[in-house]
Amino acid sequence: MHELNVLLKIEFKRLFKNKLFYISLFIGVVLATGSFINKVIPHMDILNGFDGSVASYPFSVFNSWMGIFIGFDPFATAYVYVCMLFCALPYCGNFSRDNHNQYILQYYSRASRNKVHAARFITTFVSGGMLVLLPVLMNLIATMMCVPALSPRL
Repeated sequence: MHELNVLLKIEFKRLFKNKLFYISLFIGVVLATGSFINKVIPHMDILNGFDGSVASYPFSVFNSWMGIFIGFDPFATAYVYVCMLFCALPYCGNFSRDNHNQYILQYYSRASRNKVHAARFITTFVSGGMLVLLPVLMNLIATMMCVPALSPRL
């Protein structure tokens, strides 16, 4: 267990020094900001188009944030398609560079292959989750600050 902790510490340190990680995070934040500008700013007038009938519903957080417009908003749709690429890009670059330079053999000589690959798997999973979750969470929080949270009608 101690070897795995040491390997995880090394891998996370390498991840947070990686420029591709920050570039991927920046691309996600730009797409989330574009979706916010495209959909939330017009919905700040919550009674726009609301006439009190059953078919109309005032704008709220639940029908204005980025997650609801996937397929309709170009920024939200681009985020879904691009997020698969930019969540794998940063750490896969490290992995292929290590294999090309034979740096991976240094790991194999000091720890078992299973622990090295487990540490890399955990690091890839956590970094991908952060790159996908943080921009969406940022968009949701910004939407909550600008549009009221009305109870969704069923």
